[in-house]
Amino acid sequence: MEWTNELIEEGKSKFGDFSLSQFALMGIKWPPKKGWKRAVIGRITDQATVKTFLALKGTGGRKRDLKNLEREKAIAEAVREQQREMRQDKWD
Repeated sequence: MEWTNELIEEGKSKFGDFSLSQFALMGIKWPPKKGWKRAVIGRITDQATVKTFLALKGTGGRKRDLKNLEREKAIAEAVREQQREMRQDKWD
């Protein structure tokens, strides 16, 4: 499965933003740098990642409190660690 502009747009919250976990699933570190979307489009991913990405729609947002932000940072770090392990397993 491939990241497309349509897929990324579908994951936006009603405020037009993404959660830290969604960025992590796309392989983008927080804060995202200019051109992040262009870098993601065309990358290959799996269906489980896309399903999780879309399920997280609306979990970020402008009214997020500190407790949710800390939890989301922990999730994002866990996702990044899992991606690192998957890449490592691929090369072993």
